[in-house]
Amino acid sequence: MGAEPSIQIGPAPKSSGEANAAYIRALQLGQHASVDDVPVERRGELDQPAPSGASTAQPGQPEAQPAPEGR
Repeated sequence: MGAEPSIQIGPAPKSSGEANAAYIRALQLGQHASVDDVPVERRGELDQPAPSGASTAQPGQPEAQPAPEGR
């Protein structure tokens, strides 16, 4: 029997700590972003309504909940 062929699958995934740090950094950068930070070819998307089901709550504020029916 021959040796198993090597399989190349790309770089190892980041650890969850590295992924979390990258996510937090992206959130921090987004807090102070301006329209000038958006590529010119994508600025038209800023005026589009949010996709259905997207959250519109501001950071630190709970999302609005529908009123209970029948009360």
